[in-house]
Amino acid sequence: MELGFSVTGILLDAGSGMDFSLKEFCEKVYRTSELMGDEIVRDMVTTRL
Repeated sequence: MELGFSVTGILLDAGSGMDFSLKEFCEKVYRTSELMGDEIVRDMVTTRL
């Protein structure tokens, strides 16, 4: 059933090797250990357009 919204998660892991995952709740998960903050924002904006 399509509800008309999506959930994006930003995992503030800073390379700590956390095993916690937001995948079961989110369509897309960004990890701060893999991307810089401005890269996350840029990807989010271009994905939504």
